[in-house]
Amino acid sequence: MTVPRSSIQAGQCYLTVNGQVARVVKLLPDGDVHYQFRNAALAKAFGWHSGNTTVETFVLMVERPVPCDWTLESEGGEAPHSTGGG
Repeated sequence: MTVPRSSIQAGQCYLTVNGQVARVVKLLPDGDVHYQFRNAALAKAFGWHSGNTTVETFVLMVERPVPCDWTLESEGGEAPHSTGGG
């Protein structure tokens, strides 16, 4: 599943296709997204790291919205596995 570009919002968190949680910090006027990311596994979630990308790339790298405190353990599942391309 992909997330529609129009639904990307500052403050919202998303599960990425490579098993991270990404939190949108700011949508920039030039169409870029400033975001923070962390590992989705509680044992590997050592804090948030920053990144910037275009909104077009961001929607391709996220799978679905999740709560910002979401972990693999809270859902009882596994992270999605990246199929490359990004």
